[in-house]
Amino acid sequence: MKRIRKNAQPEAFLRWKALANEDWKPSWDNFQKPQKTEVHQALLQEQGSLCCYCGQLIAMDRTVDARESHIEHFVPGEKSTDPRSLDYENFHASCLKQGERGVPLHCGAAKGGWFDSELTVSPLEDHVESRFRYDARGHIHAASGDRGAAETISRLNLDREPLIGLRRNAVEGALFNEQEPLPIEVIQLVLEAAKKRQSDGRLMSFAQAIESVGRTLVPS
Repeated sequence: MKRIRKNAQPEAFLRWKALANEDWKPSWDNFQKPQKTEVHQALLQEQGSLCCYCGQLIAMDRTVDARESHIEHFVPGEKSTDPRSLDYENFHASCLKQGERGVPLHCGAAKGGWFDSELTVSPLEDHVESRFRYDARGHIHAASGDRGAAETISRLNLDREPLIGLRRNAVEGALFNEQEPLPIEVIQLVLEAAKKRQSDGRLMSFAQAIESVGRTLVPS
């Protein structure tokens, strides 16, 4: 899980909420295009177009394919009445709104209404990246003794297929050649690239997994 730094909420979203009056109140139920698309786009931009939970690259264009990602409420609630349902600080972009038949849901789709203030790991936490580690086989692990990270992995299905295979492919493609690690100087360049956004604002898919595994391949 990669740390997210929130930006200011979109002006269009603020203007829409400011239209509230005695006869009309903004709510999740009437939150529609174009404001919803603007917010979705803003979330993807601030996340480098990575899923807030698994870190895989998701679409970032003006259409925002709702089948590929969705606006996630980190703290769930009754969307029609809970004020947090329109709180931008409670919004993230998560992958996988619609799963495939026979494939387990993961990330926000698996999390659903689960939230535990003591266990649910937030991607906004300052040290969230240190709470998880990854291996070259594509698995994600909780840091030693971290119950919250372990429970978050379990509840969000972060260590199940297809995520395991996708992470493995990303790590192997970035750090290995025919199962052998790339030269150390090349791995160091990859690690630097994994921390930086590309010219279009995107981060490297599964950047945190690549960094985690890459650091084990470079002498300290």
